[in-house]
Amino acid sequence: MRTLSRRLARFDWSAVEQDVLKVLYENIIGAETRKRLGEYYTPDWLAHIMVTEAIATPLEQRVLDAACGSGTFLFHAYPSIFSRG
Repeated sequence: MRTLSRRLARFDWSAVEQDVLKVLYENIIGAETRKRLGEYYTPDWLAHIMVTEAIATPLEQRVLDAACGSGTFLFHAYPSIFSRG
């Protein structure tokens, strides 16, 4: 936990360009374990397309990532507020 905490503290959170929680989780839990558990993640490119298509007026819509996982859809919805606003 200390090593993880130190690594996270060094991270520049203002320059995040990907779903960090997904990357972190995938590095901690191996692919075979995730497969055995039936865990699958939406690729970032697909989440981005879906959010772009589904959120027409970001400041007037609510966004829910019901399955949540690492929050990939929320991650991609957040910047859309600023890029289209």
